[in-house]
Amino acid sequence: MTEAPETIVGLLNANWNTSNHTPKPVIDEIWDVSSTNVLNSEYVLVYLASLNHEYNTIEHGTRDTRAVVRIDLRSSKRGDPTTTSGVVSLKEEVERILHSVSKSVGSGWDWLKVISHVDLTDKSKQLYRQVLEVELNKIGENV
Repeated sequence: MTEAPETIVGLLNANWNTSNHTPKPVIDEIWDVSSTNVLNSEYVLVYLASLNHEYNTIEHGTRDTRAVVRIDLRSSKRGDPTTTSGVVSLKEEVERILHSVSKSVGSGWDWLKVISHVDLTDKSKQLYRQVLEVELNKIGENV
């Protein structure tokens, strides 16, 4: 089973649809990006927020794994559904991808779901930022 952030980065890179006029941003794990110059590029940064293992009492030798990953969308443009750039367009494309693969994640994970969304925009600094929390689950993993 691959790491949860690596799985999300792979899904986003493999399924990003540039034909809908949303330019592909820099998509990577947050610790692999040395600095973010949001004025020159848009970013989708992914990092692990929590990882839990629950050992089953009925089926000894198995466990359920739950990982919460944060997807940090950053742009210097707010955008809206009618524009081709900005944080709103990034969010819509990420949600489209996550919804399309929610039951067939692959990479050892059984399913995923978006559990929350936070707008962390700072208009005084012209930094438009939204964070999605995604839960990945693996059921009945042998240990």
